[in-house]
Amino acid sequence: MTPAAVQRLIEARGETVTLRRNAIAPFVDVALRARVNGFAPKELVADVMQGDRGVVIGNAEILAAAWPGPPKRGDRLLIDGLPFTIAAVDTRKIGDEVAGHWLVVRGQ
Repeated sequence: MTPAAVQRLIEARGETVTLRRNAIAPFVDVALRARVNGFAPKELVADVMQGDRGVVIGNAEILAAAWPGPPKRGDRLLIDGLPFTIAAVDTRKIGDEVAGHWLVVRGQ
């Protein structure tokens, strides 16, 4: 699999969300496609809590928008207009290229 293939999968099966840096205005936003999933009860381990969501985003839109990435803990993600805080980030590479960012987000 390549980073481009990861991006194509997200675009095909994802939804539009907004990645936001800064919790207080002025915001630095980028709209991007993301795959958003809930967690099964057996996945509620360590710091993952009921109500958290797993989100996969690509890196191409972040680079294209010159957003001050990569995403980090404390950044916000707006899903259907509702704010979520990024609780964890796992940036994954294929070779030397970033394939995407696997996030755990927590609602208000």
